[in-house]
Amino acid sequence: MEKQKKCIGYVRVSTDQQDLTRQKALINEYCALNDLHLIKIIGDKESGANSQRKGYKELQQINKDVADVVIMTEISRLSREDNILKPLSLINEILEEKIDIVFLENNVYNVRTFKGGENLNLTQIIILSCELEASAKERKKIVGRMLSGRKNKFKEFDSMCIGRVPFGYTRKENPNFVINKTPKSFLVRNDNAETVSNIFNWIINGMTLKEIALKLQSLGIKTNLGDDFSTATVATIIHNPIYKGDWTFSGETIEGDAIVSKEVWEKAKLALKENRILKINRNVNFNPLKGLFKCPCGHSMYIVKNRTKGNPNHRQYRCAVKKNKYDQTVCNNGGADADTILQAVWNAVLCSNNGKEFKERNNSQIQIINEEIENIESNIRSNTEKIDSLNKELSIISVNISKVENPNLINMMVQQFETVENQIKNYKALNEDLAKEKLIKERTKEQLSQKDILENDIPDEEKAVIYQRLISKIVYYSEVMHRGFLVIDFKNGVRIIYMILTSGTKKIIQLPSGWKFEDRRVIVEFMKLDGFQMVKYNKYYGTFELENEFPDIVRENNILNN
Repeated sequence: MEKQKKCIGYVRVSTDQQDLTRQKALINEYCALNDLHLIKIIGDKESGANSQRKGYKELQQINKDVADVVIMTEISRLSREDNILKPLSLINEILEEKIDIVFLENNVYNVRTFKGGENLNLTQIIILSCELEASAKERKKIVGRMLSGRKNKFKEFDSMCIGRVPFGYTRKENPNFVINKTPKSFLVRNDNAETVSNIFNWIINGMTLKEIALKLQSLGIKTNLGDDFSTATVATIIHNPIYKGDWTFSGETIEGDAIVSKEVWEKAKLALKENRILKINRNVNFNPLKGLFKCPCGHSMYIVKNRTKGNPNHRQYRCAVKKNKYDQTVCNNGGADADTILQAVWNAVLCSNNGKEFKERNNSQIQIINEEIENIESNIRSNTEKIDSLNKELSIISVNISKVENPNLINMMVQQFETVENQIKNYKALNEDLAKEKLIKERTKEQLSQKDILENDIPDEEKAVIYQRLISKIVYYSEVMHRGFLVIDFKNGVRIIYMILTSGTKKIIQLPSGWKFEDRRVIVEFMKLDGFQMVKYNKYYGTFELENEFPDIVRENNILNN
């Protein structure tokens, strides 16, 4: 009597929600019909693309002492890997152990058997390779269908919960959940939504991330994970677009339950940078011009203590590139006496802010900004109309696709659908950029409109706020040690040029507004008689030439004498 063969079955599904019963039943039925002794069935509930799954590894350890036959319902149960050589190699290793492999093809009467101990021939290798390749491609299709289904549900059902739950919201189970038809859960705001709103308002009102984190800690407010708030956690909230209602999944964005308006969200992002500049630890090197004062090389100018015999607390502005040991660039711009620079900048603010010309330039710049804002709003309206028109076009294409049966026409319409969809995304992105630009211009307009009553003896911290509001950029161009030009550009377009001399007697000379500046030299325009007519020409001056040729201007415009 022939000895009954020992058999091991292998079954697999992709997720815990799926059932192995059908595959196990087929294997049991086959063994009963063919008088095989089924020792056990190895099962996996993981993707066929994962070669590290437990059952798959157990299959790799099977030898002739354990079983005579390995049974699977179909080859896709073994693998859906992109690398088809791995499962092909496993099949060959099992056969080399003189173990038969049986694929039931989902039917116990129509099976395919590979005899153990026999090498795969070329035809078998080609067929198995094609089947494994098709299995891998089918996995991608399945993933695509699942993703598409989730995307469609995401667009169809407001507030569908996907991924990690952000602070201020709670995952709420859907009591009417129907598998493959409705979402399992929704995202709803909770009591912490008020804290989120407060965080955005605190940023807009001048608080830094660190100050907000400490405030939340003092209030005993915890994150969703029960941790104390850190600076990084607050930053994550400020930068998360879900709080302005932009809920995104796999490239699709819907209008979700917004805790703050889009305008508040953008204002907070804009204020965040200003707050970082203004909130500095008060010490001897406190820099009221942080973020504004630049070297011609593009790096920032920072304050260092530079002790001298006559002044142990002497401070100097230096280019930041000299501080960075990892930056191989050498900046040749000389330093500048910090107190002299700060005195010059504050004088420029005092003189300009109280001057008639400065106020006129403010009003003129505000008018220009108003026109620019109107133009931006017009562009946003135009883009919105285009988006509405394209959405109608999408609807028409969708209806037409459902009516057509010709595969070629369907593919053509799908391509057309995707093209229109991309156009909509591009117009939406343009509107987002325009909205940000509008917000920046409104902020500049607000700064220019603000009226100040300035006094000479206010603290540096208050001066720093005024500098940020009025000045766009300050650059110091050194000519030689202790000599150079300070160029101050205001947000309303006014430019003030100072000649700084700090060797011996300190001088800060304000140069006439008609003089221009270029390449570390002042440009002075002259009218000269050429034949019978006056011709305009330019002449370039450094600090030494200006002192020699314009001694009266240097003496009369030294702000330290006034």
